[in-house]
Amino acid sequence: SADNAESADFDGGDGSESAPYRISKADQLLLVNNDLTACYQLDADIDLSSLSGKSVIAGYTYEYVNMTTGDMDMTKTFSGVFDGNGHTISNYTYTTDGNHMAVGIFGAVTGTVKNLNAENIEISGDTSAMATGGIIGYLLSGSASGINVKNVKVSSTNCTGGIIGGSMAAVSECTAEDSEVFVLGDNSFTDGLVQCDVAECGGLIVGGSFAGSLDNCSAKGTVTAEGNEPVGLGGIAGCIQCSPSITGNKA
Repeated sequence: SADNAESADFDGGDGSESAPYRISKADQLLLVNNDLTACYQLDADIDLSSLSGKSVIAGYTYEYVNMTTGDMDMTKTFSGVFDGNGHTISNYTYTTDGNHMAVGIFGAVTGTVKNLNAENIEISGDTSAMATGGIIGYLLSGSASGINVKNVKVSSTNCTGGIIGGSMAAVSECTAEDSEVFVLGDNSFTDGLVQCDVAECGGLIVGGSFAGSLDNCSAKGTVTAEGNEPVGLGGIAGCIQCSPSITGNKA
C-alpha cells in the first residue's frame, strides 16, 4: 500500500475533511497518489504543462482488473475529496499508453471531485480505453459537481466525454464550453451486430452514463464520429441508461 501523503509536501492541511491538504503547484498533484483516500483543495490556478504526458491522479490500468471476473481493485481509485475551490487547471495533454482502462486527469474515481475549472486540455484514448474524459475517466461512484471546462478536446473509441468518460454516479452543475469530442473507430451493422465498445458513446459532459444521474449541466461544442455507424452521440451525454434523474440540462 502507498505511504500516506506527508503534510510537509503540501501548503498546509492534514488531509482531513476539516483541513484538506492544500495544493498550489503542479507537482503536488502527483502526491495525491500517495493517499487516494484523503481530502485535497486547490489554493491557486495551476499550469499543468510540466505534467503533460504523465498520468496525474489515480491512473487506472488493466493490472487492477480481474479480466476473468471483471472485478476492479477499488483501492486504486481516488476515493477522497478533491475541491478545486473555484481555481483553474490548464494546458495539459495526455495520450494513453494502451494499458489504461480509464483515462483522464483523474483516471478512476469513487470519491468526490467538485468546484474545478479547466482550460486547454487534450486527452487521447485508444481501443484499450474503456472510458476517456477531459477530467475524469471513469466515475464509478461518488459525485462530480461544479466542474467547468473550456477548450477541451477528448478522443477515444468508447465512453468519450468532455468532462467524464463513463459515469455510474451523480453528475451535476457541470459546464463544457468550446469543447470537442471525437469518437473513433468503425461499427458495421451488415450482420445485425454492434461491435462491443467501438465507436460508441460520445458526449460533451459525459460519454456514457450507466445508472448515473445528470442534473443542471450545460454544454456547447461539437461531438464528431470519425468512423462509420457510431452508436450513441449526444450533447450532454452519448448514452444514458437507467438514470435516476436527468433534469435541467441544456446543450
